[in-house]
Amino acid sequence: MTDKKQLKKDVLAKRDALDQRQEKSAVICKKIVDSNVFKNAKVVFAFLSFGSEVDTKIIVDACFLQGKKLCVPVCKKDGIMDAVAVENMSDMVYNKFGIAEPADVTKVVDKTDIDLVVVPGSVFDKNLNRMGYGKGFYDRYFVGTRAKRVALAFDCQIVDEVPVDVYDVKMHCIVTEKQILGDL
Repeated sequence: MTDKKQLKKDVLAKRDALDQRQEKSAVICKKIVDSNVFKNAKVVFAFLSFGSEVDTKIIVDACFLQGKKLCVPVCKKDGIMDAVAVENMSDMVYNKFGIAEPADVTKVVDKTDIDLVVVPGSVFDKNLNRMGYGKGFYDRYFVGTRAKRVALAFDCQIVDEVPVDVYDVKMHCIVTEKQILGDL
């Protein structure tokens, strides 16, 4: 197994070079929106896609259309992340990394109220392990939540084995354009 940094670099290069990203994103997001987990969720915490990540616009739009409470991540110092409620996408600003966040970050939602967390990542394996981007925001956030953890990935991001540490939190499910790993 290559080291974590090299594995992440190799997989992200494949993701960056992926053809038909929008079409594949639509297939992935439709699987989520059509699932009972999503249909039954009242509060959804979803990442807003950045760069070559799976585009989450379909999930975000479905939350608004179906009257679900939508929260998005706001990363703070020391690896802490809040789930902040948003009522429409016109309230977004871009942080120093170019990632959309709510202009008003005071509407923090209690993590115990969240039913579904839609999770990004760089590398995943069939054992539902996830490698993020290296800061541990999501792994810290998951402590004390009851929410279903569903990661979105393109099939090229699935490898045989992700190196894990004791603080890494497994997903309940990983959804790609070709497969659903775990329980959706």
